[in-house]
Amino acid sequence: MNTYVQIQPIGDYFKNDKNGFVINPASWDNIPIKWHPVVEQIKQSYFNQLGDTLHSVYLRGSIVRGCLVDGLSDLDTFAIVKGNGKRWENAYWANALNTFLTKNYDFVSEVELMLSSVNDEIIFENPNVAMMIKTQSLCVFGDDLGNSIQNYKPDKSMMLNYRWVESDYLEFIEKNKVSNEELKNFIKVLIRAGFELVMEMEGKYTPDLFYCYKSFSKYFPEWKEAMEKALFYYLNPSDINEKMMQSILELGEWLVGKVKLRLL
Repeated sequence: MNTYVQIQPIGDYFKNDKNGFVINPASWDNIPIKWHPVVEQIKQSYFNQLGDTLHSVYLRGSIVRGCLVDGLSDLDTFAIVKGNGKRWENAYWANALNTFLTKNYDFVSEVELMLSSVNDEIIFENPNVAMMIKTQSLCVFGDDLGNSIQNYKPDKSMMLNYRWVESDYLEFIEKNKVSNEELKNFIKVLIRAGFELVMEMEGKYTPDLFYCYKSFSKYFPEWKEAMEKALFYYLNPSDINEKMMQSILELGEWLVGKVKLRLL
């Protein structure tokens, strides 16, 4: 008998200050104590691999917001490195560290390790990373670049996924076989791109999939069922069949067209 992961309201919308700027909710106090050794292992791995080229290390996502779910939530981390050439790329030792951490800590699902170059003009050269640092990341090593980055409001400057949804969709439909991880990554982009269609109307920001789905459904009720199914398949990727996959593709095709009309 299958045991499904049910859709739950995990996470929340970010708060805005009195001027409408998004408040960064990331805090060390939100990180459960049992996760502290994992964070230290990650920090040490960045230092061991990057040495003097390491500028700073950041955590983002549910772990720094107090809505982490053991065994389900990913631990998202990234490092800023000195020099040029790295916009946003996977750390080459990520797989090895993931194997070690998931073997030694049964509550760790997956750890993301990304690298990006430091730049005096990071706001212009790499606006996506600048936005993430300022609005949703916690610096755990080095000099916090967030102190020199302007505040953000929930508008197009905070949107990321709409830029990727078409290319991800076209790449996805060309695959003969899709892994669970590839399916989850594609659905995550769809759900967040759907939220970006309505973010400015909502006047608030969230990366959390349930709340992205909730806001999207208010403005596009005719696609609510499809988006809810997408969220369910994200939580239960191994149970998807051909008919279910078709509904994902139909939602993706519609989203690509809607994003082109509204955001591009």
